[in-house]
Order: sequence, then structure tokens, then C-alpha cells
Amino acid sequence: MFRYSVCVSKGAALHEPVLFRGDYSDAFTFARDLGVGGIEIHLRDAKTDVDRAKLLECSQKTGIAIAGIATGLAKRIDGLSLISDDQEVRKAAVERIKGHLELASDYGCAVIIGSMRDNIPGADKKPLCMSRLRDAMLACADFIEDKNCFIVFEAINRYENNYFNTAAETMDFVDTLGSDKVKVLLDTFHMNIEESSMEDAITLLGDKLGHIHFADNTRRYPGSGALNFQRIMNALNSIHYQNWVSMEYLPIPDELSSAQKGFSYLREAENAVLNKT
Repeated sequence: MFRYSVCVSKGAALHEPVLFRGDYSDAFTFARDLGVGGIEIHLRDAKTDVDRAKLLECSQKTGIAIAGIATGLAKRIDGLSLISDDQEVRKAAVERIKGHLELASDYGCAVIIGSMRDNIPGADKKPLCMSRLRDAMLACADFIEDKNCFIVFEAINRYENNYFNTAAETMDFVDTLGSDKVKVLLDTFHMNIEESSMEDAITLLGDKLGHIHFADNTRRYPGSGALNFQRIMNALNSIHYQNWVSMEYLPIPDELSSAQKGFSYLREAENAVLNKT
């Protein structure tokens, strides 16, 4: 059986793929009532946006884990970038991620690096930006060498990020870091744009796949579009995937019903896969 989680955030914009907006303590109840095992929290600043002790208490009380911690709000709200020309901005970005990693160590979960890698401003700047990004990721990996958490680097489609769009490209970069603390995150919405075969992308990564987001091709709930989630689940089974499957999609028609419809569909798809094996 896969472990499912829902994406939650207090600071998400209306157009963002988040299924619960509100106080994080209420998000645990939302997930429990839905029937999933975890929540993926999108945080601007892990040191100021949440009470770490209260968060742990809510997790223990409800039995709901934190499945992952996303960092994108630090880019959208504060403009933090790992490849900025401003050295102080780069330092602040690394320190912000370290705060997320400290929180993640309470749960043994992943911290997600997506939009904080920023877009490369021009082809002539790519070598410098790649060097900056690698230095930043190595600093973060060193920081958690003895901590109970890890980093996942997301493959994002070309219309949102102008590099590391495919599983292979992202894996190649992660491999240069030489750290088992850094893995890859795949997202079915992005994969539908960039990959010739989602199954091949999953099997290529194998145990380097640390987290996966599920959304249909419309970025709405699974089952509302054209993606074949049974084939995706078969591929995950083939690599013995044990990490979280996080439902990250648009809350259409609303947060609760889209979460219920998506999760119901995924359970049915998983049962069909299990009954075939």
C-alpha cells in the first residue's frame, strides 16, 4: 500500500495546487478525516511560521505524519534564490532551507527544493548559476549528514523552470552531489509535459526517487483527466517505492470534495493494481 498525503498551506495563493488552506493544527484533522496518513506542509519560514512543539503534538495526537516540507513560499514571498547574483540572498536562501531541514528532522521526511532554484537568466550565466546551485545544495546536504531527514530536488516543466525539466536531467545533477541525502521528486503534472514515458522515468530513478506528487494532466484531482494512474502505480511498485505519494493539485471544485474525489480514485486504482499482481 502507498502512503498518501495532502498538500497544505496557510500562505498559498488561490491558483496554487494546495488542498487545505488554514491553520496547520486543523490540517492534521483534515487529513485524518480524509483517511490519508500525512500532510505535506508548504512553509515560508519554518522557524517563524509554525510552533515546532505544537506541530509535533498535533501529529502525535492525530497519528498524521508530516510527509514533506516545501520551500517555494520563500521564493514567492521573500524572493530567496539559490542562484541569485546577490551573495546575501543566496546565503539567506540556504539558511532558510536549513530551518526547514531542522523541522523535517522531527519526522524523518523530505524538504522539497523547487522554485527556490530559480530560473537561469541567460545561457551565458548557466555555468555560474550551476556552480552556485551545486555549492548551495552541498552545504544543505552537509548540514543534514547526521540528521533524520533528506532533500528532494524537483523536476519541473519548462514553462515554470528553464532547467532540470526531466527525471534524467535532475538525476544527473543530483548524482554530481555524491550524497545519499539528496534525491529526486517527480510530479505527474510536470512529467506529462516533459517525459516520453512516465513509467520509464520512474524506473530510471529507482531508489533515487524520494517523493512523488500526483495530479492529473489538468492539474486537477486524479481521475478527472487523461492520465493512467494504474500504469504509474505499477511503475512505482516495480521499484519498490516506499516514500510518500502526495496529492498536490488544484482545489477544484473546492478543497474538500477535490481531496475526497482524488483520494477515492487513487485507492480504487491501487486496488486494481494490487489485484493484478
